[in-house]
Amino acid sequence: MKLDNADVEFYSELDELDEPFDVVMTDEALYAYAEIPSERVYARIGNLIDFLAEHPYFGEEYDPLLSGGLSAH
Repeated sequence: MKLDNADVEFYSELDELDEPFDVVMTDEALYAYAEIPSERVYARIGNLIDFLAEHPYFGEEYDPLLSGGLSAH
């Protein structure tokens, strides 16, 4: 996704004003995260979670009802 100048300015202002968000995971996601055997992968996912806490507008809420999440058959 390419941001135009207005988008960049908007997101920059939001990032400067907001404190980091709390990341809330479902129980299933939390258990799966805790069970990751590779320390490198665990750390990488932790970094992504921290990034989304600080820049939440780069993530999107998952909606399983969207056509992209459903099988065509």
